[in-house]
Amino acid sequence: LHWRWQAECAVRACGVPFVIARPGIIDGERSDARPSEHVAAVLLDGALTLVGALGGSRVRERYRSTDDRTLAAALRRMATDAACVGQTLEADALR
Repeated sequence: LHWRWQAECAVRACGVPFVIARPGIIDGERSDARPSEHVAAVLLDGALTLVGALGGSRVRERYRSTDDRTLAAALRRMATDAACVGQTLEADALR
């Protein structure tokens, strides 16, 4: 997370228009196998389902995994939406 934060700071400081996406755990089809990431998504989403059932629906939506297709659609939308410039969008805003 430290290196991600450093990268975000560098992007903000460069002086060009930007949008930062923070999708959390990404799940779905990939050319490279990432079984541990898939397991983490399943476990996290399961725990967050319980959190949501106990009244934490905002927490569930913010931190649940994002599938590859949903993320790709959000990135396309962000790239063409002037309202997104200068924004940092968390996982829930990407869905």
